Amino acid sequence: MKYLDRLKGFVVYFAVVALMPGVAYAQDLQGIIRIVTQILGGLVKVLLGLALIYFIWEVAQYIGKGGSKDVIDKIVWSVVAMFVMVSVWGLVALINTTFSIDAGGSAPQISF
Repeated sequence: MKYLDRLKGFVVYFAVVALMPGVAYAQDLQGIIRIVTQILGGLVKVLLGLALIYFIWEVAQYIGKGGSKDVIDKIVWSVVAMFVMVSVWGLVALINTTFSIDAGGSAPQISF
């Protein structure tokens, strides 16, 4: 439990230290909102990437263990988590275009 408390403290400290220059530079509420939106947009991309890596890892575990029920549940929940993240992202984009809101962010474009 001590480890989690220390980790939480480190994350809060890092977030405050990382955001202070941006807050000082922004100097108004819209600038602060823009900076927080950019940070959260990057965080969403990282979380989606981690969910994909977790899914691939669990599929490898499934192949290695020969069809364990526990691994199948983890695979299903990782697919559900990725679906929810992408769906919410799509709904936000739909609302932005429907009401002509300039959010300053967009869904990632995949180029081949």
